[in-house]
Amino acid sequence: MIVMKFGGSSVDSPNKIKTIEEIVRRELARKPIIVVSALRGVTSELHELARTSYQGTYPSTGYVALRHYELIRNLGLDLSISPEISELGDCLKTRNLPHLQYIDQVMSLGERISIKIVAAYLRSKGLNAQAFNSYDLGLVTNSNFSSAEFLPESLPAINSSISSLDCIPIITGFIAKDKKGNITTLGRNKSDYSAAIFARAIEAEELQIWTDVNGILTANPEIVPSARTIANLSYAEAKELAFFGAKVLHPNAIEPAEERNIPIRVLNTLDRNNPGSTISIKSPRNGVKGITSKSNVIIVNNRSGSMIDSHGHLADTFNSFSKYGKSVDAVATSNITISGTVYDWQKLEEIIKEISQRGKVTLYQGLCQICVVGDGIDETPGIQGRVFGTLPDIIVKMISQAADSSNITFLVDADHEHEVVRRLHREFIENYPI
Repeated sequence: MIVMKFGGSSVDSPNKIKTIEEIVRRELARKPIIVVSALRGVTSELHELARTSYQGTYPSTGYVALRHYELIRNLGLDLSISPEISELGDCLKTRNLPHLQYIDQVMSLGERISIKIVAAYLRSKGLNAQAFNSYDLGLVTNSNFSSAEFLPESLPAINSSISSLDCIPIITGFIAKDKKGNITTLGRNKSDYSAAIFARAIEAEELQIWTDVNGILTANPEIVPSARTIANLSYAEAKELAFFGAKVLHPNAIEPAEERNIPIRVLNTLDRNNPGSTISIKSPRNGVKGITSKSNVIIVNNRSGSMIDSHGHLADTFNSFSKYGKSVDAVATSNITISGTVYDWQKLEEIIKEISQRGKVTLYQGLCQICVVGDGIDETPGIQGRVFGTLPDIIVKMISQAADSSNITFLVDADHEHEVVRRLHREFIENYPI
C-alpha cells in the first residue's frame, strides 16, 4: 500500500483533479490511500471568516460556496455540498465554542468539502472511491486546538480501519478529533503530517507528496533561478531544509515516515513523469545539498556576567520560552551570553521581561537566517572555511552548528539574504552533481 497526498495546489482546478485521477489510476496495483487538502486559498478564507465572525460580524459564505460549486460544475458532477455550506453558515452565526476550537471547526470544512469532490470525480471515472474524514478512520489528537498533536494510540485504530476498506479512501488532511469528539486541526499546512501519520499506521511502501514543483530544490528559485531538484536526500537533510525555509514539505511529516523507514517522494502534479525528490534513510552523496533562508528573524541576546560557572542559567532562560510556548530555533552561547532566534513577537515581550531579571537583554531585528544543509558537513574539513570565505564583505551576526549536525546556520542583515544565498549556491552546488 502507498499513501498519496495532494495539496491545495493540486486540487484547485478541474484539470488538476483530472490529473489526480490519472495519477491514482496508474498506482491502483499498489492500493493507494489518498489524503487531500482544501482547495488552495480556501483555508485562509475560512480562517478570515472565523476571525471576522468571532469579532461579532456575520460574514458571507458566498465566496467559499462559489469556489466549490464552480469546480463541481466544471467537473460535470451531480454533487451537493449543501450540508457543509449550511454548517459553515450556522457556525458563523452561533459562535458558541471557545476561540481556537471555533476556528478549527470552521476551517475543517475546507478539507471536508474537497474530499467529497475528489471522491465523486474518481467515481464518475469508474474508480471505487469513497470520502472519509480522518477522525472516522481513527485519527485522534490531544485538545491543543489549532496545533494538535496526534496520539500514538491512533495508529492501531487507523491500521484496522484502513485494512477493512474495500475501496480507494479519499481522506481529509489537516483535521482530526480529540478524545471528546471535538474537531481539531494539526496546524496550518500540515496535511503532509496527516499523510505521514497514515503512512506510519499502515507501514506504507511509500509516501508520495504531490505538489506544484519538481521536488525539493537546492534553493528558492525566486532567489536562485538556476536552482535544481535534489534527486535524493536523507531524512535528516530533508528535515533541516524543511524546517529552515524549504516550503515544499512540512518538517513534521518526516518523523512518522522515518520511524518505519518509509521512503517519501515529492512529486509534481503538473509534471507527473518527473522523478522529483526521494527522501530515505541515507542519500548517496555527502556534502552540501541545499541553501535555505528565512527572513524577519529576531535574535534574543541575554548577557549576564553571573553566568560564569553558574548552574541552571541556560535552563532558566529556556524555561521562560517554554513557559510561554515559544520555540527557539538556533542557539549560540558563550561564557556570559546566550543567543537564540525567534520568528515573531508573539509572547516575546513577556519572555523578555522575565529573562531580563537574569541579564541584559538585547534584540537584533531585521535579520535573515541562512542554513547550509548536507549530510557529512560536520565531518568534512574546510566546509566552514568555504562557507564564510564567500562572505568577506558581509557581517555575520550569529553562528550555530551542533556537534552532530547536517547544517550550518548563521544570521546576516536581511538586505544581504539574496546575495548570500546566491554566493553559497555558486560555491557548493552549481558545479557539482546533486
